[in-house]
Amino acid sequence: MKNKTSKILKYLIIIFFILLIIIIFLILFFKFKKGGKDAFENEENNISENNIVNETMQNNELNETNTNTETPENNNNESKLKIVTNVKTYFLIKQCMKVYYGNYTYDYYENATNTPYTSNSILDLIDKEAKDALNINESNINNVYGNIDSPMFCIDNLYEQELNTNQKIYLVYYRLESDSGISSSELLVKIDEGNETFSVYPYEYLRANNFLNMKENDKIKINNLEEIENKKINKYNTENLSQDSEACIKELFEKYKFDLLYDIESLYNKLDDEYKQKRFNTLEKFKQYINDNKTDLYLDSVIKYSEKKYGNYVEFIGISNRENYYIFNAENLNSYKILLDNYTIVNKQYKELYNGSFPNIKSKYCIERFLNAINSKDYAFAYSKLLHIQKNNYYPTIGDFENYIKNNLFNKFKYECDDGITITDNVYQFNVILYDAENENTQLKNLKMTVTLLDEESNEFNIAFIME
Repeated sequence: MKNKTSKILKYLIIIFFILLIIIIFLILFFKFKKGGKDAFENEENNISENNIVNETMQNNELNETNTNTETPENNNNESKLKIVTNVKTYFLIKQCMKVYYGNYTYDYYENATNTPYTSNSILDLIDKEAKDALNINESNINNVYGNIDSPMFCIDNLYEQELNTNQKIYLVYYRLESDSGISSSELLVKIDEGNETFSVYPYEYLRANNFLNMKENDKIKINNLEEIENKKINKYNTENLSQDSEACIKELFEKYKFDLLYDIESLYNKLDDEYKQKRFNTLEKFKQYINDNKTDLYLDSVIKYSEKKYGNYVEFIGISNRENYYIFNAENLNSYKILLDNYTIVNKQYKELYNGSFPNIKSKYCIERFLNAINSKDYAFAYSKLLHIQKNNYYPTIGDFENYIKNNLFNKFKYECDDGITITDNVYQFNVILYDAENENTQLKNLKMTVTLLDEESNEFNIAFIME
């Protein structure tokens, strides 16, 4: 009887510890899930200054109290500007700027939903120090900031300077779209983490105090260190600030769209250098590409994405509703390079997939690159992959090839490819069905495509095809 009681006691102890482990695991899981994870956070927690790929979020909430007792009450004289790479901070400052420029929804402000956004609203947002210095008041605010039309803006650089344990200022470099065109500007956003409020020092204040074109390790002197009063409109909200991969690629795509619509030269400068040289070696070629594909490009939106970390950057691959590819190699949301397709050069995610695949799978990827080039009207790339014999016999010039494609294939198509058959060790044949992406009732087209794998290191190949 004693042994039986002892066994029961042991089983109860074991069950207790198992339940305890499960409870601890669930607590940790939900705590992590609530806090969210910076898409650029390095899993190994290797912290590298000025690079959010290797930066670990120290606090899940922006308003947590700083417990460092060595921080002085007012270190305005000691603190210097430093580059902001934190994703959540970026989205907070963007939220404040959207309020400032009047293109934000105030659904979470009590009694503010039906309040019209006027120049007096800006008066509640401009910091007292700036209003006093610029002599801005209710009688002249309409003359100074009377033309408010919710302009589009794009943040290009962001710097932070700590004022005290509860307040920080952020120097924002951005571009602004208005009726008069695109223009570059700067402003300061002051954050009061204790009250979760903010105020703004406009461009005119920076200019009057010689604070323009400041950079890292410079210092901005702020005299007004009083708490920022809650005026409802200047109350920021951290609950909906995302920092995950989906939020990041949507933001990168939004910045791409801003450049596409308003600043093509800036977009051209953001293209990956190798990609730019191979696909658009001049700005004029790039502008021509945009003009030829403007309907697709303007209406595109990312509906699928993948992401993977590589050293000091994250590679985001977005696929649009029109089957276009957008690749962002991003160190942070203000430092990135763009590729506008997945075929001109082989990105790292695809290269890993390609090199780890069987030859027939590699061949299907080559077909994907070839057909995506045609869909993008990049006839030069597709022509460069044609088997030499087919070029000589049917398409002596790239113009002949382009005319054939335009006259025989769809303007925009989707496709299906079978698993293919092996002809020789490096030659594979596939049946491909093309669907008209713009008209579902159009008759299908069938292609027989033969892929010859060449140099594996450079992912080179040749293709021959016939229409059946």
